[in-house]
Amino acid sequence: MIMKHQIVLMYHDLFFSDKSESGFQNSTALKYKVSAEIFEAQVQSIVNYIKCNKLQTDSVDFTFDDGGVSSILIAAPILEKYGFKGKFYISTAYIGRKGFLNVEQIKQLFQRGHYIGSHSHTHPERMNILTEKEINDEWAKSQAILKDIIGYSPNLASIPNGYISKIVLDGMLKSGIEIIDTSAITNKVRHYKTTTLRGRYAITETTTIKQLMKIISSPSYRIIKRLRYELLEIAKIVLGNSYLTIRKKIFESCKI
Repeated sequence: MIMKHQIVLMYHDLFFSDKSESGFQNSTALKYKVSAEIFEAQVQSIVNYIKCNKLQTDSVDFTFDDGGVSSILIAAPILEKYGFKGKFYISTAYIGRKGFLNVEQIKQLFQRGHYIGSHSHTHPERMNILTEKEINDEWAKSQAILKDIIGYSPNLASIPNGYISKIVLDGMLKSGIEIIDTSAITNKVRHYKTTTLRGRYAITETTTIKQLMKIISSPSYRIIKRLRYELLEIAKIVLGNSYLTIRKKIFESCKI
């Protein structure tokens, strides 16, 4: 179900004691890894807020990119404990590799009522600079693999690193994707042709519970987050390939 003003949270990997337990291990990926203890505390805080304000459980949506093994070892059990179902976006070229979900684990997530979607096939760093054929192949391959695992092609997906373009969206549409989770920092739903685009709020290793609850509860705080996102989008356009290298400095200068 897509709610008009749903808050969609974007996680990547969780870990018990070491960040190397799950998912990608590059310097950018490490910043998005959250400990299991902190994640459960975050979920508890959200549950308390929902109950106190008499909101629907699905007013907050939990999404997880990449397909790290922590999806089934940590995320799913905690979400289930508090009555949530997650959306898990899989980069299918990494299925079965060290630190990533295997076929049986993806099936288990699906059978337990969680949602499975695509996160492309190879997780290209900048999908929007690929050729149209390369983009189409990324989504078609991923969809075909996931269909073999769960029995049908998922209708939802997220875009690696948030590099979105008309050609990327058209490639997703051709592969049967109808719901697209982006990296745009907003809780407003947009539309492109027959697809629905949702913004998400990234949760990193430095996100405090106080900051998280401001995202959930404060429209003014979300506006500030949105302005920072727009600054980063300008940086992506101006800096191109250099963007990922200097993103850390931009985050630090705009830290809230």
